[in-house]
Amino acid sequence: MGVVTKRSSMTFFSNPRDHYCHRVRIVLAEKGVTVDIVDVEGNDKPEDLAQLNPYNEVPTLVDRELSLYQANVIMEYLDERFPHPPLLPVYPVARAHSRQLIHRIERDWCGNVDALLAGTEKEPALAKRRKELRESLIAVAPVFIEKPFFMNEEFTLVDCAVAPILWRLPLLDLDLPAKQCKPMLEYAERMFSRDSFQASLSEADVIDARRASNTSIGIFIALTLITGGGLVAVSVLFGRRTAKSVRSIADATETLANGDYSLDINALE
Repeated sequence: MGVVTKRSSMTFFSNPRDHYCHRVRIVLAEKGVTVDIVDVEGNDKPEDLAQLNPYNEVPTLVDRELSLYQANVIMEYLDERFPHPPLLPVYPVARAHSRQLIHRIERDWCGNVDALLAGTEKEPALAKRRKELRESLIAVAPVFIEKPFFMNEEFTLVDCAVAPILWRLPLLDLDLPAKQCKPMLEYAERMFSRDSFQASLSEADVIDARRASNTSIGIFIALTLITGGGLVAVSVLFGRRTAKSVRSIADATETLANGDYSLDINALE
């Protein structure tokens, strides 16, 4: 935490492609917070960022004299600063459980996600990470049957951590078996259709998703982009010759599980 020059409004320094920054943008949108978002990519950093954050990195949130960094710290601050709607349970045991789930997401998934997005390792190492992440996601998929949100009846900070990862799976060249992962894909549809998630998407998020739609979850991401989260029928192209109209992940899952498919985005816009 740092003390900085007082600002007239809240400012969020955010990498538009970073899933940790995306977490915070979802919280900001969920809370309806008015905020100035400053996009920061690569080494093109504002001069004052190093004064606000000793690590000179994002995400960094500035609220008047207060400067905060690290996504989870920022998310919990926002949840306490703007208590409605609450994004952590009321009771201490349930709150601790949510925090532990976020820790497990970071320990089990985020290391592989970060390495795959960076793409700096050799291909055998990346392939191993992709396999580990895919197997972990498949193993946890049945959990999504039990409740509408991630192990909770209400939308929480845990969902804010999970949804940006699922959105980026096509960028990782990671496909999921549609039938086996149907509960997770239906969960993804619910998350991607939320107004707060739609509002949280950066221009880079949209561009990247359009370039990487040829996976099962990529199809659903493209549907979300085209329909604005609504269940409007659009045409998904399977192989080169067959077209099928779908209205939701549930409509498409069986067909996706049975054949080759791709999405002609230009034809649908």
